[in-house]
Amino acid sequence: TDAHGGVDALNANTAIIHGVGLNASDVQLIAADGMKLIWSPRSNIALYGDTAPVTLYHRLGAPIALGTDWVLSGSMNTNRELACAEFLNANYYGGFFSYQDLWAMVTVNGAKAMNMDAHIGNLGEGKLADIAIFYRNGLGAYEAVVKGNPEDVALVLRGGDVLSGDASLVNALG
Repeated sequence: TDAHGGVDALNANTAIIHGVGLNASDVQLIAADGMKLIWSPRSNIALYGDTAPVTLYHRLGAPIALGTDWVLSGSMNTNRELACAEFLNANYYGGFFSYQDLWAMVTVNGAKAMNMDAHIGNLGEGKLADIAIFYRNGLGAYEAVVKGNPEDVALVLRGGDVLSGDASLVNALG
């Protein structure tokens, strides 16, 4: 164990899943040691009636990745989990997180949580990329993704290959 009574193996390579029962000093240690949180708010609320103190994690600098849990209590896809996080943010966190913060939870922070951010999580030369393009529907770019539904997805590429999309976009790609 370390000086804090914790296990030495917990370090920047660690991602805490759920993190519901942790107090402020626990979160401070997590952030200080470079650990990350994988947050599944829909499942947390359904199973425990509470969720992780995500605003505290964020304030202390711990990256938060948003993930789905199992379907019985969680979301069936990332869009539904984003909708839950956005609802909590708007109704319980006073809009603490920006739409860009929420978007980062399902992109770059997810890659950070898996220690894969050198390879995935954002668009960059030499990185692997799966791309989802959403219709803006009069919304800001990040807000369109956070509030997007499956019918708002204009194009999905996995490793450069078209998986699905609006026929005009797919045809334009040749």
